[in-house]
Amino acid sequence: MKEYVKKKKPEIQNMIYQLDEDARKLAEQKKREAEARKTEDIAKVITDKTRGAKMVLIPFSKVTIGDDKGPKISRPAHPVSVSAFYMDVKEVTNKEYEAFKPDHKAKRLPGTGDDTPVTNVTWEEAVAYCKWLSDKEGATYRLPTEAEWEKAAKGGDNLKYSGSNTFDENTMCVKKKAPVKAGTYPAN
Repeated sequence: MKEYVKKKKPEIQNMIYQLDEDARKLAEQKKREAEARKTEDIAKVITDKTRGAKMVLIPFSKVTIGDDKGPKISRPAHPVSVSAFYMDVKEVTNKEYEAFKPDHKAKRLPGTGDDTPVTNVTWEEAVAYCKWLSDKEGATYRLPTEAEWEKAAKGGDNLKYSGSNTFDENTMCVKKKAPVKAGTYPAN
């Protein structure tokens, strides 16, 4: 009997390893399913009281960030799990930002109005705006992570460009070479 067990030891160890691997995969799947169920119970669109801005729920999923063929800084492309989060449907406007920092009006780009996306804001100023909004709303507002931004910008389908795998300059505000009214282009 000892001889039989000795011969079969590698095979048994491999079976144990495979069972452990299967258990790990099952636990990951159950965690993903629980996360998905959690997001089903949450409102898909909410409106904040301070700005009247709509925010949409971006559900849990995996997103590929980076690009194997892009600049070195974006390599390699790799999958990242992104938990559910809310994000504004449109950009923060000059009017919304200037409710927080009225003197910003002097920093606006020429030809922009209240309804164009805010520009000339540092990262620190954007974080301060989120903190101010959090205090006013009694909820946490923050800047999206890189992975969250890519997921939202790509429409959740791991597309190369916003809403498509084909670059279409007619749907991009870069063609205009100036800011356009927030919400001009459809949200993903």
